[in-house]
Amino acid sequence: GISQKLSQERCLIQEKMRMRPLIFVSHLSQDTKLAVKLKESISGLLLDGVDFFVSSDGVSLLVGDNWLNTIQAKLLDAKLILVLCNNRSIHKPWINFEAGGGWMHKTRVIPLCFDGVTKSNLPAPLSHLQSVDLFDPVDFANLLEMVSRVAGLRNPEFTAQDYVAKLKATIQKDQEECAAVERDKVLEAI
Repeated sequence: GISQKLSQERCLIQEKMRMRPLIFVSHLSQDTKLAVKLKESISGLLLDGVDFFVSSDGVSLLVGDNWLNTIQAKLLDAKLILVLCNNRSIHKPWINFEAGGGWMHKTRVIPLCFDGVTKSNLPAPLSHLQSVDLFDPVDFANLLEMVSRVAGLRNPEFTAQDYVAKLKATIQKDQEECAAVERDKVLEAI
């Protein structure tokens, strides 16, 4: 009857959710807000047609999870790895470790350059990968096209400038908050 039909529909929905490709966002914890905003932007544009793993978003890793095993499993499951590359992150072993893990498994790895790092000054080994200037509207549109392609979805029509502006605003707000915290620390020390 009706309950059996609802149960079948629920199973179909769960199966569709399991089939959504996983996008792994490699980032420093200081860049969590940008990673989450990127996830929300792309998810919204693709109507939640992809899943994201953002280790510090409060959802991807839960209390009690073995974070190292979870990250390893998600790197293996990922269809695409996005690496947030700025002056802080590109010299951190963990960022290169995650990017290298994807590369070794033949997963497409895309460095996303911002905050002082550009496609032209991205250091090796990340510079050997075709990268994106995150705040360039053409590059952002190309990034979304690749995510759509990996997910087997139609690339949506959208105004990249609007999304880039929102991502930039996230960074600017985050930098202002960090500066205020540092200022307060100095004032407390006086």
